[in-house]
Amino acid sequence: MDKKMNGLMLGTGNFANFPLQRFAGQWGKDLSDRVDKIWLADPSQEALDEKGEKFGVPPERRIKIEQGQLPDKSILEQVQFAFVGTPATMHYETTAPLITRGIPVFLSKPIDADYSNALRLIELAETHGIPNVAGSQMLFHPAFLKALEYIQENGIAVRRAAINWVKERGPREHVIPGITTEEGPHPYSILAVLMPGMPYRVNAADAEGEIIINPENWKHAADKTGTKYAGETEFKGEKFFVADISKASMATLKYKDGRMAFVYNDFDNPRKGRVVEIVGELPEGERFQRSVTLYVDITDLGKKYAEHGVHIRNGLRIWQGCLDETKKDRSGLGRLVLDEALPSADEFGTQFAAFLDWAKTGQKPAAISTFADQMRSEKLVDAVNRSIAKDAEVRYNGEDYI
Repeated sequence: MDKKMNGLMLGTGNFANFPLQRFAGQWGKDLSDRVDKIWLADPSQEALDEKGEKFGVPPERRIKIEQGQLPDKSILEQVQFAFVGTPATMHYETTAPLITRGIPVFLSKPIDADYSNALRLIELAETHGIPNVAGSQMLFHPAFLKALEYIQENGIAVRRAAINWVKERGPREHVIPGITTEEGPHPYSILAVLMPGMPYRVNAADAEGEIIINPENWKHAADKTGTKYAGETEFKGEKFFVADISKASMATLKYKDGRMAFVYNDFDNPRKGRVVEIVGELPEGERFQRSVTLYVDITDLGKKYAEHGVHIRNGLRIWQGCLDETKKDRSGLGRLVLDEALPSADEFGTQFAAFLDWAKTGQKPAAISTFADQMRSEKLVDAVNRSIAKDAEVRYNGEDYI
């Protein structure tokens, strides 16, 4: 690995931070010895300058483009790999020309409303023999083929998020925007079960205490991001708050002893995951974890998801059971629980390093799977089926299924 590679970063959103941090040797697995020149391409000059200054990309390699377009041919001829972080609806039109030019592509989030673009990219990459890898933050897998049938039938899914409580944590200086709508939950509601940064519906009854929507927190977040509180809704006779954790977390956690906590996603430090600011008092030096249960309405899930499933990224644990944890009768309503286990190692850095090796040598490392491999594997599907049948726990962690 003596010769460094040139790369193109298409899009400057939050997911571009993951490779850029490592190219600059600022966080995670240091990939600075793998890359030489990096071009940033984005419709926003402001975003280009912000990321360029932060990650050491000089002005001459910050390329302003129209939405959905690619840089000039003269730039494409100089790059040996590309990271595509454009809006998901544009992934095919921005990625397909790269693949046909023979440029290996690392996709940040290969999703679209009916899944057709993701499948087309798989076929195109295989036809041209080009590496096409999905990022570890938003992968897809047929493991949900049966799981989706189960939660579609029951109409509800559950996400449990471990929360770190830290005494006297300072206020947030900024909030990184993500996917949101002012009307309510985004059509990709199922993805809220899998990852932070997506809208969800919070059931106030099942937290340890009470989850409330604090208008002041919403106002604070709106001032920072322009997000609006989407209101409330009812689902199967229960009231839900419609919140959007992609813009901060618009929920405040209120405990029965009077403590208050402001919940948000800490995108600046992915290892910490979901973080809570304590508004009330904690005992001196206390630091501990709680668990909050978030319910996600997925009844509007499209048929394509049921046909192809959704991938669970490494580090997630899945299992199925009944809603008995809170000791409340829910008439036997089942659940699929996804418990996010933050990886102890730099999973993204390891995966991206393997991608760069593949792009350079043409030989696929054992440490990485193609997007097609991830989509078509049936091993985890079988594990999920066994879990649902036996009410047992299944772990997806590389090749280890329990």
